[in-house]
Amino acid sequence: METGVLRIWWQPLGQLVLATLGGALLTGLLLLLFYIGGGLTVVAPPVVLTGAELQLAAGRGEHTAAGLQIRQPDAQGLSVVQGPVQRMVRAALYPHLSWQVEGLAPGSEMRLAWVTLAEPSTIRERLLPAQGAGSVDLGTDPHWRGRIAMVGLIVHGSLAEPLLVQRLELRPATLGSAGLWRWAVGEWSELEDWSQRSINYIAGAPLDALFYPVLVVALWVSLSVVLYVALAWPAPASRGWKPYAALFLLGWLVLDLRWQWDLSQR
Repeated sequence: METGVLRIWWQPLGQLVLATLGGALLTGLLLLLFYIGGGLTVVAPPVVLTGAELQLAAGRGEHTAAGLQIRQPDAQGLSVVQGPVQRMVRAALYPHLSWQVEGLAPGSEMRLAWVTLAEPSTIRERLLPAQGAGSVDLGTDPHWRGRIAMVGLIVHGSLAEPLLVQRLELRPATLGSAGLWRWAVGEWSELEDWSQRSINYIAGAPLDALFYPVLVVALWVSLSVVLYVALAWPAPASRGWKPYAALFLLGWLVLDLRWQWDLSQR
C-alpha cells in the first residue's frame, strides 16, 4: 500500500523533472541547429552602406549612379566619407568589414574610422590596405567594442583620378557550436548599462540578442509542456493543471532570478 502511494506521488514528479530537463536540452539543440543552419544571417544580416548612403565629410565630390565620387581632397589632403550604421550593431557580433573603392592613387593611405554609441565624440581609426577591394577582421582591435554608430573611410594624399567609394559592409562573425554557447552565456550574464530607470527595471537583453531570455524561456517551457504531455499519455488531463502551472512558474522564476542578479550588481 505504501509503495503504491509513493508511486502515485513520485511518478508524476519524475515525469515533470524529465520533461523539464528534456525541454532544456531540446531548446539548446533547436537554437544551435537554427543558427548553424543559416539563422544567424536572418537574425543578424549584413549591414551594407552603399555609395548613396555615404556622405562626404571632407573633400569635393558628388553622388553618382556608381557610388560616392570624390574629385578633390580638402586643403589638408584628406578625403573623408562616412555613414550611420543601421541598428547600431554590436561590434562583437559584427567583426568583419569589407570595402569597395576605385581610383586609389599609388602611395595613398586609407584608414577605417568609426564612432561608438558610448563615445560619440571619439573617432577611432585603423589603417587599411590601400587596395580597391578587401576585408579586415576587427575582432582583435581593442577599440572595436560596444555599439557602432558610424563608420567611414579616410584617404590621405592627392588623387590621380576621381575616387569612387562604392560600398562598405559589416558582416557577422561565423559562430560554431562552441562560439554560440559562449555567446549565449555572455548574453545571459552581461550587465545592462545604467540609466535613470535602471534602479527597478531592466530590458532583459538587447533587442538584437541572439538568445533573448524571454523567448528562450518561453521555448523551453513550451517544449517541456509538450514532453510532459507525451510522458503522461494517455491520460495527461488526469494530472490536473498543477504540473503545467509548475512549469510556467519555473520559467518565471528563472527570469526573475536573472533580473534580481542584474539589479544586485548595480
